[in-house]
Amino acid sequence: ADMKCRQVSQLVITRGSRSTLAVTLDHQVIEMRPKKVSTVDTVGAGDAFAGALSVALAKKATLKSALEWANAAGSLATLRSGAQEAMPTRSMVRRLLKSNSQALLIK
Repeated sequence: ADMKCRQVSQLVITRGSRSTLAVTLDHQVIEMRPKKVSTVDTVGAGDAFAGALSVALAKKATLKSALEWANAAGSLATLRSGAQEAMPTRSMVRRLLKSNSQALLIK
């Protein structure tokens, strides 16, 4: 069987509370800082990020917008204990992105 080599078109690296990095095939580098929050539990944050990123990209968002959306979802997922219980809703992510203040998130 003939195997075709597929090239990675973009690489996304999450780094917890540090900036998320994305590198594209055309050498574009995007660094996106997540919202600072008072973390309770990091379980599920990566899953929230990956799910939110996938949905945003499937809806044809730019990579930068998708990363911002995913970072917000990942940050919100750390505010409560557990994985499923802490998953943010779409409206929670929208509210966080619209907010200029992080006062409600930081204790």
